[in-house]
Amino acid sequence: MSMTSKERARTALLGGVPDKVPFGANGIDYDTVEHILGHETYVRARGKCLLALWEGRRDEMVQSLVEDTIALFRKLDICDIIRADGAGPVPPKGYQPEESPRRIDADTWEFSDGRVYKYSHLTGEITLVYDPQQWTRVLREDDYPLQFTYQEPDPSTYELVDAVIGAFGESHFLLGPFP
Repeated sequence: MSMTSKERARTALLGGVPDKVPFGANGIDYDTVEHILGHETYVRARGKCLLALWEGRRDEMVQSLVEDTIALFRKLDICDIIRADGAGPVPPKGYQPEESPRRIDADTWEFSDGRVYKYSHLTGEITLVYDPQQWTRVLREDDYPLQFTYQEPDPSTYELVDAVIGAFGESHFLLGPFP
């Protein structure tokens, strides 16, 4: 009897014997995703995503995440388990950063407080490389409240989550930071 991907993974996790060993990738980095899809993507491209948010391109980023995540796993028809950790909540529609840094050169940005970030072509990440207040910043207890008021998140933060669940929720076993 042939099982669906979801049945196969669930059976294995419950200690049963599925029709074949369920398969899932721990993570597929953006450069590999780009080779598989044949175009640039924001999927697992943390540096590109951060830059898009700094530049006010949230909707472009989310559209790529939705379309390319679904296209990737449809193209990789071998995955029973989809680890959709990249399909977590996204910033809400209309998101604007509190401050966008000033671009110093092609790979370097600076915020008004002097913090400097650089893009690594090796890792595809944007990393803080200089913080003038690193050793002098005063930490106050009020900066770390023990209690907070819960606010229901904007539904648009689940745009990517909803798309992945809609595309694969019935057929595949999904792992991720879903509500």
